[in-house]
Amino acid sequence: LEEINFRGCSLDQAKATAIGAKLAASKTSLSTVTFRRNSHLSANDWDVLLGVLDGAALEIIDFSACDLDEEKAAAIGANLPALKDSLRKLDLEGNRDLPAAGWSTMLHGLGGGVLEEINFRGCSLDQAKATAIGAKLAASKTSLSTVTFRRNSHLSANDWDVLLGVLDGAALEIIDFSACDLDEEKAAAIGANLPALKDSLRKLDLEGNRDLPAAGWSTMLHGLGG
Repeated sequence: LEEINFRGCSLDQAKATAIGAKLAASKTSLSTVTFRRNSHLSANDWDVLLGVLDGAALEIIDFSACDLDEEKAAAIGANLPALKDSLRKLDLEGNRDLPAAGWSTMLHGLGGGVLEEINFRGCSLDQAKATAIGAKLAASKTSLSTVTFRRNSHLSANDWDVLLGVLDGAALEIIDFSACDLDEEKAAAIGANLPALKDSLRKLDLEGNRDLPAAGWSTMLHGLGG
């Protein structure tokens, strides 16, 4: 067994205990586990589910829309370092109520791993969260190739500068800024950081930024030529 999907299964303590015991028996072959839309799991339940996977060669874990809070994030974060040498994709979409401290704790142990793709879609990122996440992205920038920021409209120009500035020197291939409510100031901050990434950047998603004026488009895209 390489892939298992528990999306929307209303997992709880009893289910987590039962599933954890069985996942342990398949951990040598598992590469992908999806927990999307399981919001009733406690911090201890997450520890049970992930703890049995210590030693697994997991490449993809999906925690999207799991209503993570600081305690749950700490439990997940305590288990991720054991997986960082194989983990290539981490999906965190829709965890909009996770505070900055939770983001910092959860992502802390991933530095020096092989993480290639991370998804922050619809996470209601703000100044505090951007600062916390930026510090952790910096530790993974040598392996990162794809970062998704879709539907994060509350980030200021300075926040974008923080998030992208730490990625200077990364070999990013795909960045998703779609539906981020970009304005001229935000576009200028993004544009100031894109030249440092242009030698590796292959895809730039800007869908849905309908209020960005012509001057903003010009500034943002200026440094990509050549």
